[in-house]
Amino acid sequence: MKSQADAKPTAHSVSNLERQAKRSRNVIIAVFAAMLIFATVALTVLIGGEAETQTTLTAKAYENQLDGWMRQQSTIVEMYSHIIEADPSLVENYDEAVAWLHSVKLNYPDISVCYLNDTASYRSITDNGYIPPDDFDMTTREWYVGARSSDGVYITEPYIDVQSGLPCCTISKAVYGSDGYIGVFAADYFLDKLVSIMASSYTDSEYAFIVASDGTILNHPNPAYQLSAEHATNISDTEFASAFDAQGAVHITDYAGRKVLCTTTYDSLSRLTLVVARDSWSIYGPILPIAISLIAAFAICTALVYLLSRRLLEAHAEANRSLDAAREQAERANAAKTEFLSRISHDIRTPIGAILNLTDFAKRDLAEGNRAALAKDITDIDSSGTYLLSLINDVLDISKIDSGRIELRPEPFDYGDYLSQIKILMDSLGAEKGLNFVVDTQHSDVHYVLVDPVRLRQIALNLLSNAAKFSPEGGTITYTSRAVPIDDNTLRFTFSVADEGIGMSDEFQEHMFEAFAQEVDNPEHDASMGTGLGLAIVKRMVDLMGGTIAVDSKLGAGTTIEVSLPLQITDAPPKPSSQGDGADEHVAPAGLRVLLAEDNLINTEIAKRIFSDMGVDVEHAANGAEAVSKFEKSEIGEFQAIFMDIQMPTMNGFEAAAAIRSSSRSDAAEVPIIAMTADAYAEAQDKAADAGMTAFLTKPLEPAKIAQVLHDLTK
Repeated sequence: MKSQADAKPTAHSVSNLERQAKRSRNVIIAVFAAMLIFATVALTVLIGGEAETQTTLTAKAYENQLDGWMRQQSTIVEMYSHIIEADPSLVENYDEAVAWLHSVKLNYPDISVCYLNDTASYRSITDNGYIPPDDFDMTTREWYVGARSSDGVYITEPYIDVQSGLPCCTISKAVYGSDGYIGVFAADYFLDKLVSIMASSYTDSEYAFIVASDGTILNHPNPAYQLSAEHATNISDTEFASAFDAQGAVHITDYAGRKVLCTTTYDSLSRLTLVVARDSWSIYGPILPIAISLIAAFAICTALVYLLSRRLLEAHAEANRSLDAAREQAERANAAKTEFLSRISHDIRTPIGAILNLTDFAKRDLAEGNRAALAKDITDIDSSGTYLLSLINDVLDISKIDSGRIELRPEPFDYGDYLSQIKILMDSLGAEKGLNFVVDTQHSDVHYVLVDPVRLRQIALNLLSNAAKFSPEGGTITYTSRAVPIDDNTLRFTFSVADEGIGMSDEFQEHMFEAFAQEVDNPEHDASMGTGLGLAIVKRMVDLMGGTIAVDSKLGAGTTIEVSLPLQITDAPPKPSSQGDGADEHVAPAGLRVLLAEDNLINTEIAKRIFSDMGVDVEHAANGAEAVSKFEKSEIGEFQAIFMDIQMPTMNGFEAAAAIRSSSRSDAAEVPIIAMTADAYAEAQDKAADAGMTAFLTKPLEPAKIAQVLHDLTK
């Protein structure tokens, strides 16, 4: 009998293991958090730089548009100046000169007024016959002074035209004939012409406006800033002042309250400045799928670490109840923990490493504008996330089986449907490597048996997947199936999967059904081929179903695995499978309004976006209690469905569904309530049904399944 002194070291070692597990968990979570922060900062810096570059390019495009228009009008003025110089007789007679100028204006509708001044016989000729008052001194006008002092055309600063009261600018040129100076030919252009050209290029996420050299805003989407005879706005008095004075792009909140990125560019020909504003959401929106993938990956990894550490701590707490057994158990737990964390760390790091590397590629491809490569990067990120999710599902399956918390759900089953699915699965698995499949089936006349179809397909899928992974290109995989009656009520269903792959050594076959077991010493083994959980799950499932599993394998000569299950015969036909009604998998029935109960902000945004893409109007509730309150206060029939998360504060989804069903409202009993949860196990589905829920969806949410549920429940 051990003394108390003998027991103390054991308790102390268990306590140390608990602290070590917590420290390991905290360190791993800290590393995940650091990687998330680094990725977020890197993406923000990259997007900011890319957005500034794109906005500058857009400003240059507007500048080219402005410059091109100015040059085009300048060319017109210069052309007609040369025409007068070549034939001064065009303007020698006043009435003929007015008519000729009028024809010029008709040929070029952008010209508001054109005129010739300071000729030998009269002071001014205008296309509309307008004669300035006697006190009008043209020699003081900017267009006149500029033209006389310039060798080419001269463009004035914007000003208010005295006749029309509208903002305009003048393009002028001094005209010289063979006998000397004739006058100044000029054309006025109302700025509404230029404004209409700019406005035609506006989009919902981008606009531009023009600013004179003194800071006066000439045109603007905000009418209050538009230059007119009654008022003028200087940019220094607006939200755009910092952008106008800055060197480069600046983030501001504009007149409409939107976050925008502003940049400016100066046009030397017209001496005008262009200000371009881009909506910030149009800049950061495209990166949202990458950000969601990163956040989801890190959230999953953190949850997995908490799950693993909790299992270890529970094992240590149990060890404390028996100090004598605790020593041996603690040693085993310590070894198992080290091995488990080593393997799971490797398997988690593989997809996370891929996600981080692909994110770097995506940032580079985004910067280079390579949309095809960026699309592939996002697809590969999605693939790595899917692999990570499958790993977590396998770990949860192992946990459920080992803790005795998984239950079989037998139901009538049809061999014909099962074999069709197997053939489709085999064709899919073999497509990439060009594998040949052989199906050999010999069944009795009995068609229906009782079996859990989900677990049976899971066993077959794992065995076929392994055979495909470890087979050489062009190899053959043979699926053999037999069903032989044992008595009137039972038959033995046996199937085997044989491949010509790398095979297994005799030593490894002694451990092949252990979790994470992989034959790393096999020269043909590729560490990327799997996690070592598939056969462990198969063995546990077969044992749970009362069956047996046999293996025949030689190193380098292939593997045959045979599963034998005793199944109960039934006369009841299988339930018909729901294949949908041909509805568009991304479009819900028109005019739907749903109530969404979800406490997680990211999951809320994801669900809202899915519903928005389907054309479904969404009312959000942050917890179960709020969902019940909003339903009670809504109009009868206002919500065609309620999507209910399960794990929520204040009131969970089960409680909220039960509360709605117990309401005295006339629509409380019929309104569809759809559960949304990451818990995919049958126990959760049973609790959802008991609470009055109509349907059950697992996370991550799939738009096709949501659309199908809405079609099925709102017919």
